[in-house]
Order: sequence, then C-alpha cells, then structure tokens
Amino acid sequence: MSIEIIYNVKSSRAKSDPMSMLHRLFSGFTTEFKVSLTTGTDMCELIARAKIANPDIIVIAGGDGSISTAAGELVDSEIRLGILPIGRFNHFARHAGIPLEMEQAVQAIFEGRIQEIDVGKVNGKVFINNSSIGFYPRAVWLREQISITWGGRKGMVMIMALLTMFKRFPVLRIEVEAGGEMIRRKTSFVFIGNNKYEMHLLDIGQRKSLQKGRLSLYTGNFNTRSSILRLIFFLLCNRLKQDRDFEYHMVRKVKLHTQRKSIQVSTDGEIQKMKTPLHYTIHPRGLMVMTPKQSEVG
Repeated sequence: MSIEIIYNVKSSRAKSDPMSMLHRLFSGFTTEFKVSLTTGTDMCELIARAKIANPDIIVIAGGDGSISTAAGELVDSEIRLGILPIGRFNHFARHAGIPLEMEQAVQAIFEGRIQEIDVGKVNGKVFINNSSIGFYPRAVWLREQISITWGGRKGMVMIMALLTMFKRFPVLRIEVEAGGEMIRRKTSFVFIGNNKYEMHLLDIGQRKSLQKGRLSLYTGNFNTRSSILRLIFFLLCNRLKQDRDFEYHMVRKVKLHTQRKSIQVSTDGEIQKMKTPLHYTIHPRGLMVMTPKQSEVG
C-alpha cells in the first residue's frame, strides 16, 4: 500500500518534530510512504503532485481547512483520503468518527473501511462542513484585519471584531431558490451545511450523517443589533433553538440572490469574495475517506 502524507506544520496541534512521529506511527504498517511538510500555502500544489504518483491513500495531517482543500482536489478520484486531525476544532473528523488520538487515527487509515462521503459546492468550490454569508464571514474578516494591525490573542481579537460590527453590521435582503420555492428574507446570517446540522441546545453544529445527499439551509431570525446580541448570548450559553432562531430547509441545491454583485462567503472557515448569485449544490458520495471499522456516517 502506497501512502503520501502531507503534514501542515501550522495546525494548532502540530508537533515540533513531525517527521520522527510520522515514521514511528507509519513504519509499523508500511514502508511505502512519503512525507511532505507544508505551512498550508502550497497545499494544493503538494496534493496535485501527490496525485501524479497515484498512491492508494493521501493522508492529510491538519485541520478542517487543510482537509477541505484536499477534498476539493480528491472529489471523484479513486485515491482515498486519510485524515490525521491536528487542527483546533476538527469538526469533519469528529463527524466522520475519526479518532483525535494519532495512534488510533493511523490505525483507521490502515485497518478501517472506505466510506463515500458527500461534499457541498458553492460556485464550484468544495466544502466539507458548511458555508455561510452575512454575520460570520464579516466578523472573521474584521478579526483578521484587527489582528494584522494590532496583534493579540484570537479570542480577544474576535471580541473586538464583534464590537466593531455593531457600528455597521451586515443585514442582507436575500432571495433563495430552494426546493421549488422562492424565499425572500431580511437577515444577517445564512448558513448552508453539508447534510443536516443540529442547532439545538448542546448539539450545536453536530451532524448525524454525511451521506444523505442534502444541504441544510438555515436563515437566521437576526436582523437588528439587539437580535445579534441575542445570537451571541445564545451561542455562548448553548441555548440556540432551531425552531425559534432559524428558518430551516433540506434541499439538493440552492440559488441565493442578494442586492450585491459580490459578497464575502465562508467555506469551512476560509473567507473569499464570490460573485452573486451563489449556486450551492450537494455532490453525493463524491469523496472516499478512510474511517474506523465501527464508525457510521450514514
């Protein structure tokens, strides 16, 4: 079995000496593996180079952003994706049942099973978790600008960004074509998930399946400063309620219009500007992922 490992040294849980750790963990299973270290900037180039070698598995050691980048390169490929979750949150790995402990994650790569997992797309860009517009992308963009100018810890900088947003927080007038309906709303938050997310009490952001072939569309009932404060309070206190705080639909595709020609869009935590309308689709079972034998993603 041939393995290509791409290790993001900038990930939150990255080791100071990853090469010795990887050789220790992988040499017990195979001698045919190659390791490339990256800071994330050349991730696409490294994956493209690895694909030319046509390994059985490309292993990504990183967080959701690194895995999302790999997913975009490996959709519809016969090459399997192995995951070593060393990011801050590791949402995708958790939802796919992949252990966060390195020894168990490596064991899943060699002794687990292949599961075909859905991915979402927005204007052709792949996402494995979710995409959003409005409040969240704007807050992240402001956080990065403040961090560049002033520095500081990420949590404190995000609080500064949120306070800044209250001077001019985003309210969007949107038209959504979904499931044969035309939905018109004034909102500060639109969230599109790869399969169904649970936004209720302690289950915020959880998914029970990655194989249902549907997008979850949430439009938030937040369009004033007081309602944004309420949203933040509910998030911090784990008190969001799906039926009260969101309008919710399960769909195969979404066409989202705004009054703007382009808009900031978050995909798996990455922010970029995209032309509108935004076209969201689900790509069923387009990604082959190695998971533990006992994990269930369906």
